[in-house]
Amino acid sequence: MKGDTESYKIIEEFGCRMTGILKEWYANLGPVGQNTFHELGNTSAVLGALHEEFIGDGALTDRKIRQEFFEMKCCSLKMKDLDKHYLRMLKRFYLLNGLNDPSLKSTYVSSLPVEIQPELARMAAAMNKDFTGLTMGRIHQMTQEAVDKLCRQHEYFSNMLKDKGKYAKACRKPFLEIKCKDKDRCHCPKKTFKGKKFKSHYKKKKYKKLYRCFKKKETRGKTLAQRC
Repeated sequence: MKGDTESYKIIEEFGCRMTGILKEWYANLGPVGQNTFHELGNTSAVLGALHEEFIGDGALTDRKIRQEFFEMKCCSLKMKDLDKHYLRMLKRFYLLNGLNDPSLKSTYVSSLPVEIQPELARMAAAMNKDFTGLTMGRIHQMTQEAVDKLCRQHEYFSNMLKDKGKYAKACRKPFLEIKCKDKDRCHCPKKTFKGKKFKSHYKKKKYKKLYRCFKKKETRGKTLAQRC
């Protein structure tokens, strides 16, 4: 008969129960096309035929997804952005059958912010495990822990910088120095004028310069050449 009778009937039943666009596609196949579809024999072949018909070549799709997976990056330390990045990468991880390709986990770790890379490596070493031996969920938890630790360190050093003068006095060792001047140790604020400046309400009067008009004295009886 037509291949395996049981699988033939199952696929035929599956085709009869299709809805929407699939139903229209199945009806337009005609008797010959439907018979060919029923003889595919297994689930993988049926799904492969549907994928190629409605989505396209599966190999090209996998290649595109893999390229996107390797090009994705997250440079933000905000937990909201890290969660979004994790979900986008996780979706492609399973589409690429990541459970059978552990190297994709290392690719995911490399896509995380550079600032938390050393801490993630230290945490993995403390567990005596490689990233390929951890689940994606566990790696994401480690990412959250690394960011929290980085934030605590940032807060600690920020507080130290606020009390810079206090630490400078406590750590100073004048007995080890001879006539050394360090400008950084002077934390005296500059004197500022705290009063209000009042503008004078009186306008300065502008005085016009007085010019005297001198009349040229006439020289009577003598010309310029005769003065000598």
